[in-house]
Amino acid sequence: MGSLAEKQRLRAVVSTLRKYSSTAKQGKLASVEELEPFVNHASQMAALDYIVSVESDVFIPSYSRNMASAVEGHLMLRFSGLSKIT
Repeated sequence: MGSLAEKQRLRAVVSTLRKYSSTAKQGKLASVEELEPFVNHASQMAALDYIVSVESDVFIPSYSRNMASAVEGHLMLRFSGLSKIT
């Protein structure tokens, strides 16, 4: 059923969702009509995901892949004081 790390991560996500009841999944942030111009443009949709992710108060990736790594790196730099990111 998955590795120990995956189980621990799932527990952490569930705990976070219980604490912060006003969380939103990405599908609830924009209407179908608002996303229509981007449906056939995967790179533009990925750019929207990235912008929303780095501007959010909390970022919880659904899986650890390139986007999660990029956002986590961006946020670490932003809050570390090592680099100014605009």
